[in-house]
Amino acid sequence: RKTSHTPIIMLSAKDSEFDKVIGLEIGADDYVTKPFSHELLLAKVNSQLRRTYGEYANNEAGAVCGDCSFNKLRFTLKCKDNQIDLPKNEAILISILFDSYPNVVSREKILSEIWDSEMFVEENTLNVTVSRVRKKLKDIGSNLRVITVRGMGYKVEYED
Repeated sequence: RKTSHTPIIMLSAKDSEFDKVIGLEIGADDYVTKPFSHELLLAKVNSQLRRTYGEYANNEAGAVCGDCSFNKLRFTLKCKDNQIDLPKNEAILISILFDSYPNVVSREKILSEIWDSEMFVEENTLNVTVSRVRKKLKDIGSNLRVITVRGMGYKVEYED
C-alpha cells in the first residue's frame, strides 16, 4: 500500500468470517472464497478497476499544486492544456514535492524515497533528476519552480 494504489483481491479457500475480516484488515480491497464463478470474479475485478482508475476514482490518485496537477497512477503532469509523461524517478520527486508543498523536503528523504538506499546513489544523481523536473515544468508552461534551499533540500514555489 505504500508504493501502489493497485486493487488487491484475495482468493482463498478459507471462508470463515474471521479470515475474511483479517484479509480486509491487512489491506485487501475484496475477498473471494473458493469455489467461485468466473463471472463473479470478473465482475469484482472490473468493479475495483472502475473504483481505482475509472469513473469512480477519487483524488487520492492525484495531487494538485499551483497550476499543475499530477496523476500518481499514470505518472502524468498537466498544466493548462499541456501534459507530459514522467519517468518513475521524476514522478516520485514531483509527488514528494507536491505532497509537502510549501514545505522543504530534505535531500535525504528524497534519496530514500526514490532510490530506497542513498548508499548506491551519487550526489549528482538527484541534482540531474531535479534539473529534468525543472525543465519539464517550464516546458509545459507551469509557474511552479523547484527551489533549492541550501543545506536543507528542495521545495516548490508558485509564482503568479
